[in-house]
Amino acid sequence: MLNAILSIPVVVEAIGIISNDEKNPDEKSGLEGKSWYKTIVANLKRYAENNDNKYQKLLDKPFTAAEILLGNNSASALSYLNELD
Repeated sequence: MLNAILSIPVVVEAIGIISNDEKNPDEKSGLEGKSWYKTIVANLKRYAENNDNKYQKLLDKPFTAAEILLGNNSASALSYLNELD
């Protein structure tokens, strides 16, 4: 439980940074080369099945995306996945 309490906010913040970079390509964070950044992007894209629309939806819902990446499949995360179609 403590792991989730500590990890989710960090991953949510990271997804927020990535989302900002995607939405504002002229004002990137400069963190694109970091391994954590690349890993999160790769996993989100893989989870979205390389579908840009699904990927953008995940970026728009950082908490849900963090839960999915960390394996915390709560009812809200599963419900969100059903809406991605």
